[in-house]
Amino acid sequence: MTISIPVSRKVVQVSVFACVLAALQHQQVRANVAAGDNAAERAALCSIIEVAGSRAKLHDQKPTFDSKLQGVMELNVTAAEDTWLTEFRSPEKPTMARDTNKHPLPQDRGWADRWLHWERAASKLLDPASHAERRQHYKLDELSEQQQRNVRAAVARLAEEAFAEATDTAAAAALSDIIDDTTLQKEINQAVYGMDTEPASNFANYKPFNNQPARNRETNCGTANTAGKATNMFEALFCVCAGDSRNNGNAGKACRADASAGSTWNPSTTPAPNAGELQAVGKLSNREGETKLTAADLNNRIATISNLVRRGPSASHIRKFLATNCNGAQANGMCVTYTGITDTTGDVRKAVPWLQKLVQTAAKLRKHEVGVRHIQAVKRSLKAKYNEAKKRILAIIGTGSSTSWDIRSRAGKATGENDESATNLRQAQG
Repeated sequence: MTISIPVSRKVVQVSVFACVLAALQHQQVRANVAAGDNAAERAALCSIIEVAGSRAKLHDQKPTFDSKLQGVMELNVTAAEDTWLTEFRSPEKPTMARDTNKHPLPQDRGWADRWLHWERAASKLLDPASHAERRQHYKLDELSEQQQRNVRAAVARLAEEAFAEATDTAAAAALSDIIDDTTLQKEINQAVYGMDTEPASNFANYKPFNNQPARNRETNCGTANTAGKATNMFEALFCVCAGDSRNNGNAGKACRADASAGSTWNPSTTPAPNAGELQAVGKLSNREGETKLTAADLNNRIATISNLVRRGPSASHIRKFLATNCNGAQANGMCVTYTGITDTTGDVRKAVPWLQKLVQTAAKLRKHEVGVRHIQAVKRSLKAKYNEAKKRILAIIGTGSSTSWDIRSRAGKATGENDESATNLRQAQG
């Protein structure tokens, strides 16, 4: 059964008016800077400050393959003929290394590039007792003369391959791309603070706005048409979050809905924010602990910030901009402005100075990671060659044969190259 309830036209009109009024009031409220308006921007910017200072650590530290290369080189010199070891001896004192300043290397043998590695390996063997101990360690003293000649040829070839791999252009490029924690931290701090290190907790050594602060917030932080002085990321956070002496309503709570940032900056009387005001904004970010930072992680943090930039017809802004300026007043905006980026042109990652620095740091971090992986691969390869050389010696001892070990067992080599190596070795054996 349907019951019809008559509703007067007057009541309907009043209801519609009430809804429209409520919508207009809501729109008016949102036209002001409200509590929590800039919370997302605060979180995004603080995600970078979180890895500033000395808190960022490389996820992959620099590896080294030097000991692996030296293992192969030392075995090569140990297996070599005594006449070859003589090249490394000082004529004046045979148990000491040759002084190449007094006794230069032969010019026509191409030894200069290899001599440093050879010399390091040979220096441990110049004493006859040490040489005998290493030969016994590798069981070379159990081989016949013919077997030793075969071992020398095989080990020399493996040592040459190891040296070539460790010193080729790819390895050199990889090593040049590898950075350390200090370099990473300096680059992030330059983007965040414009300094190599993070300011002290009281910000005593920090000079905001390039040490040339203006007497109004909009000049420091920017207007719709003019870029401000906030050239590093911490100053962008300050413009977005710092309370203002002219704040009213909830503008001072833009970054924390539960409480204000505790700052009442008044650039008209004191252009540079004081230590207390800087500390209040600094405390919005976590500045404890450490993070194992990767390029992917840093790029994600950068992307989050880039996606929060609000593009306009003449400039772009990070957070609450009300088509007036970023002067901190509730009806105008708490934001930072960047020219060169509009709703039709400009790349945020290139036009914002500190974002550009972070992008470059992420690219450098990516090259570091690729370099580390290459050097780790070289290290594994050198270890395999060293183990292969020892395995060949044991194979000869085990069979009692000078030629029964399998030349084709060389790890990681193509069949064609193995066949060529076998041919070369047979020629060397005569």
